[in-house]
Amino acid sequence: MAETFDYYKVLQVSRDADADEIKKQYRKLARKYHPDVNPGDKTAEEHFKQIATAYEALSNQDKRKLYDEFGSEGLRSGFDPEHARAYQRWTEERATSGAREQDIPIDFDFGDLFRARDVSAPRRSRQGFVLAGEDLHTTLELDFVTALRGTRISVQVPAVVTCSTCTGSGEEPGSAPEMCPECHGSGKLQLGNGPMKITTVCRSCGGDGKIHKACASCAGTGLLQTQQTVEVRIPPGADDGSELRVRGKGGPGIGGGPPGDLLIRTRSCASSM
Repeated sequence: MAETFDYYKVLQVSRDADADEIKKQYRKLARKYHPDVNPGDKTAEEHFKQIATAYEALSNQDKRKLYDEFGSEGLRSGFDPEHARAYQRWTEERATSGAREQDIPIDFDFGDLFRARDVSAPRRSRQGFVLAGEDLHTTLELDFVTALRGTRISVQVPAVVTCSTCTGSGEEPGSAPEMCPECHGSGKLQLGNGPMKITTVCRSCGGDGKIHKACASCAGTGLLQTQQTVEVRIPPGADDGSELRVRGKGGPGIGGGPPGDLLIRTRSCASSM
């Protein structure tokens, strides 16, 4: 069952927006609706999740093409676009051939449009998206002597730690999963009535058939954001405008995504000597 929101509308961009515009708008909206900026605001949290989901799809050229053609169903793991196109052609040919629905009962499962799931492939988190952390940028002023000799600096950067409340499970302690009210525990939904029966994975429970109560401390992510001090070595001879990349020390990933990088740009300043 596809999401009920339009990715382009969520990011407030036109369908022909370029990659730079999409990235700029994502950063603007993500900062506005981030849970850390709106603590306890469930509406802002849900909107932030939609923003992240939309950006994950539209920032990738291949995913964007699939979304434009098939909607969010085209982004599910193992989706086979050729199979989907063949099914569309079949339905169109059947419609033009004059076949009547009541004459040909059909039971069609959307799972037929997906190849066998690769167990090694990345999975979506319970929140429905996985995003790499953003790169963090900072500028360091160095006088001539310090730049010549090199130095070490300490930088405060965001970090993620396992939630102590739920010990990383993402579930509220003491709670028990409940039967999904949308699919009644089957993990699947049937779309439409009559001879054309179409079934698809229930998006409310992700096919699990159960709804888990999210941990109040970490909003179900199993992780908490904090700060950590990173020591960085600036090599001798750093020029004005030099850029140093520290892998994995940028913003934390979302939904199990990898962290971004820390980028330090040096800038010359007058010597204190």
